[in-house]
Amino acid sequence: MSDAYYKYKNTSWLAFPVKAVRGVTYRLKSLAFTKTRSDQEDFLLAFEAVQAPFVPAVEGVFDEYQNKLQDVADENASVKLIYGNYESWYARWKIVSEARSTLDLQYFIVENDAFGLGLLGLCLKKAREGLQIRIMVDMRGSNKMSIKLMAKGYLEELAKFPNVQVKIYNPIQTSLISVFADIRKIVSSNHDKILIADGTNAIIGGRNIADEYLVDPIDDKEAWRDTDVLIISREVSTQLQKAFEEEFEQLKAVEVNQSIFGANRVKQLDIGWQTMELALYLRGPLPITEKNKGQSSLIKQLNEQLGKYKHMTGYRSFEPSDKSHRSPVHILDSNSLNGPRNDITENIVRYIDGSRREVVIQNPYIVLTPRAEAALKRAAKRGIPILVHTNSPQTSDSFPTEAMLYRDWRSILRDIPTMRIFAMVNRGQLHGKNFAFDSQIGIVGTYNFDFLSEKVNSEVVAVVKSPDFAQELRGEIVSDMRGSSVEYHLANADSKEFGPGDVENPQKMWLIKLIAKMGWLKPLF
Repeated sequence: MSDAYYKYKNTSWLAFPVKAVRGVTYRLKSLAFTKTRSDQEDFLLAFEAVQAPFVPAVEGVFDEYQNKLQDVADENASVKLIYGNYESWYARWKIVSEARSTLDLQYFIVENDAFGLGLLGLCLKKAREGLQIRIMVDMRGSNKMSIKLMAKGYLEELAKFPNVQVKIYNPIQTSLISVFADIRKIVSSNHDKILIADGTNAIIGGRNIADEYLVDPIDDKEAWRDTDVLIISREVSTQLQKAFEEEFEQLKAVEVNQSIFGANRVKQLDIGWQTMELALYLRGPLPITEKNKGQSSLIKQLNEQLGKYKHMTGYRSFEPSDKSHRSPVHILDSNSLNGPRNDITENIVRYIDGSRREVVIQNPYIVLTPRAEAALKRAAKRGIPILVHTNSPQTSDSFPTEAMLYRDWRSILRDIPTMRIFAMVNRGQLHGKNFAFDSQIGIVGTYNFDFLSEKVNSEVVAVVKSPDFAQELRGEIVSDMRGSSVEYHLANADSKEFGPGDVENPQKMWLIKLIAKMGWLKPLF
């Protein structure tokens, strides 16, 4: 399929008949690939039901996958759970600042605020030092950086260095030929959030590079609740690099070239990392001088933003190894719609089937796919308690996914009677994507519990086999459930039902109810 696409792409429109034929050839091969994947998913749904009684306990599920890794398996990785937003930013800034040879960054969203400009500016500094750097952002998530008219030259400036590769995932022009074969291809995204430094230090999780993910609620009550893991391990980083490269080398990843038309934004990137560095070291705002006065507007903007973060004071004392666990860790990866790998869904289903005591799920978007729903129903039949923590219509940024939960929540609780659903209220959005099984296995990453993550987008997660880590993760999730959350429940003799439609101060409930009537749209969410 890749050969067919490149033949189409590299054919000039001046040779229109040839380009048209090659476009049709690519479309037919794409249709065949999509049908094969659909047939495989139908087979897996049936196969998982048959194999479920024979799935080992969750520790055994972990060991089976770990044994396949051989030379890149690590039984003693350092892994640190990071729920605090500022702490997650300190971790990123520290490992990038201290990198000496290589940097790989892959993010769905890089915003052009103090955090996005700060990180890209720091990458510019590292490029000058000679590090080998690879960066990829998603066109949809990072449109202010990835669309040429909006990019302001930031990515192009980095691409000027011979030691830097910059790519954009799935720009519109590569998707249009595919949309007629499968509409999902135009929304297919690189949803990974990967940072690897020197092939040893890595961070993955739910956070993108933007203020809502990285500012603590104490300084911004609308800040989001999210999760990352910091992993120090050459073997695990090697696994992550494989996940990185499978998307970076895809035909949907388009290289950014230096542009003679884009404005030179080197000074803005320099100001980005300088203002952030001063703020982290508590040295005050960046002064406007004769040398930088041409960028005074940006300096004032960034100083003003960073000046609001009164509690971003812990960088100098941050140590990556503090409160870390030593345990076996491995990476599970799923390719986007154009690739064959879907290790995450397969293993999540096996962990649910292997659970003997409890399944705990924290996820911003709950749209149960047939495979996920079937696995949870099997767990309920075994009497396994299932705790789910998600967003409510008050906190979610995704009206379509809230609409599907609004549509299905009653049937979910009826058909999966051991499940309890808790929804976030009265704080910023929940964005963490976490699983804990039997207080033995903890999973943190980018994987939403919906159709897009299972079938369309690229995703990556870390799986940790450690009672201490799993219990720490479970404790954070349960604390969120007991804090700013409400429980959805069916009517009973003692109380009337309470569901998404009963949450106070919902956002655009009329739109949620409207979309809920369009059940045929469910596979797109």
